[in-house]
Amino acid sequence: MTSTRSAGADSVARGTRRLLIAGGEADPSLPALAAAAQRLGVEPVMICHGAEGEPEAAWDLSSDRFEIGGAEIAVDGVFLRYDVFGGPAVPGSPDRAGAWYALIQGWASAHPAIRQFNHALNAHAGVKPAELMLARHLGLEIPRTLITNALDRAGAFAEAAIAKPVGGGSYVRRLDRVLAEFSDDAHRAPLPAIVQERLEYPEYRVFLIKGERHVFSIRSEHLDYRPHRDNRMEYLGAAPQLGPTLAQLQALADLLGCDFCACDLKTRAGSEVPIFLEINTGPMFAAYDRCAGGLLCEAMVRALTG
Repeated sequence: MTSTRSAGADSVARGTRRLLIAGGEADPSLPALAAAAQRLGVEPVMICHGAEGEPEAAWDLSSDRFEIGGAEIAVDGVFLRYDVFGGPAVPGSPDRAGAWYALIQGWASAHPAIRQFNHALNAHAGVKPAELMLARHLGLEIPRTLITNALDRAGAFAEAAIAKPVGGGSYVRRLDRVLAEFSDDAHRAPLPAIVQERLEYPEYRVFLIKGERHVFSIRSEHLDYRPHRDNRMEYLGAAPQLGPTLAQLQALADLLGCDFCACDLKTRAGSEVPIFLEINTGPMFAAYDRCAGGLLCEAMVRALTG
């Protein structure tokens, strides 16, 4: 794997494909992608920042020369993830993750010949309420949903319900336990939340990678399987058994200008039709790639390097 100090156009044999992988050094998905690149004969060029130090970078816009560690970078594709693993920033300290993201995204976006995912996202992408309504208009089944900060409205919503942040970024919780944290005289929560009917397993995660479909089935004893290790995950390949749902998910991704994403679905008791939960344009993928025997990351590398 090419390090941040030696990676550059002059360090690689002519004609070798290269993939720039950038983000936080603690992100477990980045090494999985780099390993897949190596298996496919693509050189991974890593730009990872973290607690132990930062790479040295310089982009001279007058000459359009981009250097890492003093060596010019020339790549076929870029995979960039905002670093959410570096720990909370000290109040008042610079946003290092944001600064590195802006540099790499700016350089990649200035060069249309360099392949990257989701460079044409529209304003609805990442706005979960909007995505739910768009999914519904495209014919996808969605959970019964209320978005509110009114505690009485939330409490009267359903006997078995869940709550999750309207902007994402945290795990699903039982609604009754969330409401129990407020005092008896409280009427409003400080933030609105998504309140939904509680659905059942199996849960499905569908990765869409420039038209390819990679589907996983998950079963768990927990409300939200993600923080736990005792889950049962199965790789279903393209999963034609999900039928028209897959075409509807692709239509939603196309509408959002998204060519790399993961869609989450769950099951309503008594029905075999998957229920759409959300679409994630920057999903984690290392655990799913392990389940798929490396096929997921290899599909990502091929999409980014040809």
